[in-house]
Amino acid sequence: MKRLSITLLVATAPFMCAQTPETNNKQEVKQLASNVAAEKQATKPEQKKSEKTKEEAPKKQQKTWGSVTNFMPKRSGKGAIQELKEMTKEGIVIVDFWQDMCPPCRQIAPSIDAFAKQYPHERYIKVDVGTYREFTKAFGIRGVPRVDVYVDGKLKGSLGGGRPKDQLRAGIERLIKQ
Repeated sequence: MKRLSITLLVATAPFMCAQTPETNNKQEVKQLASNVAAEKQATKPEQKKSEKTKEEAPKKQQKTWGSVTNFMPKRSGKGAIQELKEMTKEGIVIVDFWQDMCPPCRQIAPSIDAFAKQYPHERYIKVDVGTYREFTKAFGIRGVPRVDVYVDGKLKGSLGGGRPKDQLRAGIERLIKQ
């Protein structure tokens, strides 16, 4: 018995919602329901057009970053190392290995942030080796700060130590061109 009453309620629900004091007549209710159905049908072709334009758009676009990514891996150990390597596979990627208690690391940090904004086609990633110690062995880091430059997944070179902003940028440019 309960099932029958629920089914009946669901079957009549669209008409119950459409009834207001002004629309007590069954014909008016049917007209409202058909208008709603016609409006839904009219919007479907517009949605299909927008879907087509998304498909027709060029699939590969140059990524722009414009900010520094603080690397926080979703995995630990070798998984975290692999995750960082995957992030360096595409385009120009500059990885800044740093530590909180390192004055030269704090010295170059504003330069790295400025480069990220000034060169949005380059991806900048900061890795805190104090937190993620497994990176020191995996990447052969003996001292910080160390800035690694990757182009399409290949390590072009590394820059070590604190440097003035212009020297740091010149070193990055030199490694990118190699």
